Amino acid sequence: MILITGKSIFKHFTEVKIPLYMLIGVTVIMASSFYVIQAKTTGVQPSGRPPIKEINGGDCFVQLIREDKEGLTKPLLLTERSEEDLNLIPLKQSISSFIDQEKLAGVITSASVYVRKLTNGNWIAINESETYSPGSLMKVATLITLLKQAEINPAILEKKILFKKHFSAIPTQTKTGASLIEGNTYSVKELMQYMILYSDNDATALLNGIVKFDVMLKLFKDLKMQEPGYTSQDYLINCADYSRFFRVLYNSSYLSNANSEYALKLLSQSAYNEGLVKYTDTTVIVAHKFGERNNNGEQQLHEYGIYYIDNDPYLIGVMTKGTDYKILPEVISGISKIVFDSVVEKRKTSG
Repeated sequence: MILITGKSIFKHFTEVKIPLYMLIGVTVIMASSFYVIQAKTTGVQPSGRPPIKEINGGDCFVQLIREDKEGLTKPLLLTERSEEDLNLIPLKQSISSFIDQEKLAGVITSASVYVRKLTNGNWIAINESETYSPGSLMKVATLITLLKQAEINPAILEKKILFKKHFSAIPTQTKTGASLIEGNTYSVKELMQYMILYSDNDATALLNGIVKFDVMLKLFKDLKMQEPGYTSQDYLINCADYSRFFRVLYNSSYLSNANSEYALKLLSQSAYNEGLVKYTDTTVIVAHKFGERNNNGEQQLHEYGIYYIDNDPYLIGVMTKGTDYKILPEVISGISKIVFDSVVEKRKTSG
């Protein structure tokens, strides 16, 4: 048996003359092997780009969510990065500290936050697995569904509906704005404005009468989200999944560009100003929607919005649970201010 040491191998290779083409070949093979090993062990290519695979493609780093439709095309709706952005971790820590303080003070029992930079898809999430009753946040899904129906039948937006009287079986809403007048007739387009700008439940109830439930179910299915039941009042959702409604509007990847633009303009005219936008610059356009739910004494208040800061827009979603709905808006506005101030400060320091 001959024992070959590292020193003897080195001596062998230094004493034997190797043709240049063989030396180059060995170097290329070694470099390629390092490339493969690095990609497998870190999940990232040397370029810094993660491998792109389909959503059902196994152990993937970027998920591609496509519309489920007949035909030869499968439109790309969303991309999901599996890892948070390390550059946003300091911001995540600041938000987490704020939430911990509010929980310690008894202001909230739980809170979840999702922040995403819309220019590159980088994101962070806090308490992402917690689920909530979306409440009036579902009105955004209703809006998207109706606009999807209008792409097949544009006349639906001008359809007139008589509002006979206020509905008694709809959930009570504490945060209200302008409301419908009994006996008046409204177009679907006008009802959508009441539903989004003022979160009016009567307008939503009238619109639900013309919403095609199969079209709405397809929206949830296409976005790879749990589908709501036809009469279910206990639909639950987490902060990351809900963000997909706002993101497909921003990407204009589910509706036409005109309808996506229309939807976001409606959301940017929301009359609600107690949460996300309370402490932020009023000159910044924010397309946002809130939702609330009272579940056996547990109060829930949530809000999502897209902040259009120059060419660097971001999406923020805050979902909260507590016992006093009067103080939950302040939690949302406090978290929003932390994010807004961080984004503005980074823009100042970066030039």
